[in-house]
Amino acid sequence: MAAVKGTNISKLDAVPATLPPVNAWHGRMRVQYDNYDADGLVDGSTIAMARLPSGARILDLVVHHDALGSSTTLAVGTATLPNLFVVAQDTSSAGTIVQSMTAY
Repeated sequence: MAAVKGTNISKLDAVPATLPPVNAWHGRMRVQYDNYDADGLVDGSTIAMARLPSGARILDLVVHHDALGSSTTLAVGTATLPNLFVVAQDTSSAGTIVQSMTAY
């Protein structure tokens, strides 16, 4: 069996040691929660839900939604990349979208 090290512990064990990024080591996990009643919202609308601090990383994303009607979709992203985290998901039936962020 091999003994291996992850990227960040390898940085700490190197000579001279280098520090891993602050958002990847000894970080604090914080949760942001928000809601919005989208009843009557017009097509193509944007709902602002969170303001992330500089250097923040999203670990998981959960969106609970009601049945929003036929031919409706929901995407989650940023102001400049609206499909960054969740590409348009069908929301004609009530459901939950769960996205675990594996790449950063």
